[in-house]
Amino acid sequence: MVLSHRIAAQQTPPCNNGHFQCGAALCCDNGHQCKVGLCCPNAQCRTDQTCSNGASKSCVCPTGQSDCIGACIGTTSDPNNCGGCGIKCGTDQTCSAGSCVCSNGLKSCSDKCTDTNTDPNNCGTCGTKCGTGQTCKAGKCCSSCSKGLVNCNGVCANINTDPDNCGKCGTKCGTGQTCKAGKCSSSCSKGLLNCNGVCTNCETDSNNCGKCGNKCRNDQTCKAGKCSNSCSKGLLNCNGVCANCETDTNNCGKCGNKCRNGQICKAGKCSSSCSKGQLSCNGVCTNCETDPNNCGKCGTKCGNGQTCKAGKCSSSCSYGLKKCGNTCANTNTDNNNCGYCGIKCKNNEICQSGKCCQKGYVIDSLIVEIFYLGVSFLHVLHSN
Repeated sequence: MVLSHRIAAQQTPPCNNGHFQCGAALCCDNGHQCKVGLCCPNAQCRTDQTCSNGASKSCVCPTGQSDCIGACIGTTSDPNNCGGCGIKCGTDQTCSAGSCVCSNGLKSCSDKCTDTNTDPNNCGTCGTKCGTGQTCKAGKCCSSCSKGLVNCNGVCANINTDPDNCGKCGTKCGTGQTCKAGKCSSSCSKGLLNCNGVCTNCETDSNNCGKCGNKCRNDQTCKAGKCSNSCSKGLLNCNGVCANCETDTNNCGKCGNKCRNGQICKAGKCSSSCSKGQLSCNGVCTNCETDPNNCGKCGTKCGNGQTCKAGKCSSSCSYGLKKCGNTCANTNTDNNNCGYCGIKCKNNEICQSGKCCQKGYVIDSLIVEIFYLGVSFLHVLHSN
């Protein structure tokens, strides 16, 4: 059969003797099949495989699949072969993009999905165990329970409704029974459903929203039997988090608008502690009287060739200033435009009378100049 493959491979189109064309350069005989432009023996590969580079290579699974115990499996979504052959996802987990994940806001801890907001064995993070007598509330270990709840072996339980702690810790109701007013009962009141032994209002219960076992995400609430993203008055739902966009530095003014490091969010705007006469524009303290990119107010840009004067865009500069790009500069003192536009002084220099001078030299020159002015003044007095 290998010989047949080689004979077939030696022929090039146009094909003859009953051979058929495979790709642009090969002719296959009846004992072969055309796979990805190659002549492969008919009996070599399984129906779910393709041959790789002809008879001399092994049979392979299509791209994106793996050969798992005699079958080509898509390991990106198969919960029994998630990410690789034989890797099984845990209870309540699904396989997504080759990884076992939990749903409904739960986390995978030791291959089990759990709520790290309430699990005393995985409080906040997997493996974080609360101490004896402690409970897990909002992902933190606490020594006390909220009003109306009792600490039963690290779990805050409502002994009026909890079938595992009905009336007192450790009192379990029978199969199918619920706990009502601290007593085990076989039925629920009107409007409630029996969810694992608990009489539940599926219109408002975020763990059984609409039906038993349907959990809303941590950031959602259950309204009229549906998980809702609505937040309290004055808050916005930003990617599942109820945020105050008036003060939240990660959602300032609107969702996703992050303030820069060191800034705060005031009245829905990112703000820095700027000097008097300056405004914080996108986290930068700006003089809106002269800044051509924020002229008069943040975001107002002057046109090409214009400068900002007294908070208004202008095509000319005040007396004594020179137009350098979009900025009116004093070329006698401007370190970025010293003497001429674009001439920058070094870090250890300052611009003095249109020349870049070393800082120490400028001070010495001033002292000498002041000395000679004083001598001249005394000379004038003496002459009079």
